[in-house]
Amino acid sequence: MATTKDCTPDDEIVETETTTTDTNADTYTLPAQKLINPFQLFRQQNPGGGFFKGDLLKMDHKTGKVLREHGKDSTVVDTEAERFIVNPIEMIDTWTKFIAGKFIERHVYRTAVGEMAPRRDALDFTDEQSWPRDDYGKRKDPWQRGVYLPMKCSSDGDIVAFKATGKSAIGEIGEFVGMYGSADRKGKLPVVKIESRSFETDYGPTFVPVFKLTDWVFWENDEPTPMPEPVVVPTAPPPAPPMKALPPKGNSGGGDMDDEIPF
Repeated sequence: MATTKDCTPDDEIVETETTTTDTNADTYTLPAQKLINPFQLFRQQNPGGGFFKGDLLKMDHKTGKVLREHGKDSTVVDTEAERFIVNPIEMIDTWTKFIAGKFIERHVYRTAVGEMAPRRDALDFTDEQSWPRDDYGKRKDPWQRGVYLPMKCSSDGDIVAFKATGKSAIGEIGEFVGMYGSADRKGKLPVVKIESRSFETDYGPTFVPVFKLTDWVFWENDEPTPMPEPVVVPTAPPPAPPMKALPPKGNSGGGDMDDEIPF
């Protein structure tokens, strides 16, 4: 797991775990490691702060409109005219902690290299009674998850990232990148129109994004984008060896008292 503090997406340098092997009753462990580019290592040890410098796209969950945010400014995107080339290879998953509106730390995970965000209960502040209250007096989880899906605007060529924070929006991204991962388009990337769907809640309708596939193209200059290498994931433990059979009864030379009792 990549865990970072004020860091960049690649902050996990070496993953360490142990693998136990039993050979002739001798037990030993092998460390699990991965190779990393030395310049990436330097960046990880000397982080610069932000991990995405471009504009962000967000869906207003109350209206279904897509907003393009540049700093504190935002504009409504014409989703009927605009199309986006999506690059799942650069997708980033994050957990960010805020307390009293102040940024505390961020954990960053790069999906393409096999870094997966942990479940919420793997982080601290699991006791809801310890959560700070928001402006409405309700307890608010200090940890916020955010998934950033990079895209290129067809109108101006700018690189942006769609940010999803809600469970349903993150689920839509999951469905989309899962489709991409199972497709073989010879290095082409999906082009989408961003639409929306809604569902009813206690507070009225809530809108979530829908990424409608419209085409497949190269990211730039007809150069194919390589798919990420498969990653190793834990599998179910091997089945336990069968128990040794007990010696058949009656071989000890006993008498009638060794007979099985039929009940």
